[in-house]
Amino acid sequence: MNEQQNWEAKTEERDIRYYFEVLTKYAPLIFIITVITVLGVSSCQDFLTESPTTQLSPSTVYASESALEADMVGLYASLK
Repeated sequence: MNEQQNWEAKTEERDIRYYFEVLTKYAPLIFIITVITVLGVSSCQDFLTESPTTQLSPSTVYASESALEADMVGLYASLK
């Protein structure tokens, strides 16, 4: 092995040790951030889905003539 190859092997070994030290040092932090992100993204599916509470279906809006008259009175009252 010549001097250049020897230096490259030592540098590569130092780099591997450095990355391993950094990984072992920050592994718990990386794990916690990953868990929080996964839980945060997956837990919001049902939370953001809302069922409309004020929307009426077309079949029940004017089921009778009295309902139509009541809506018309309400519309005219809001115009005054």
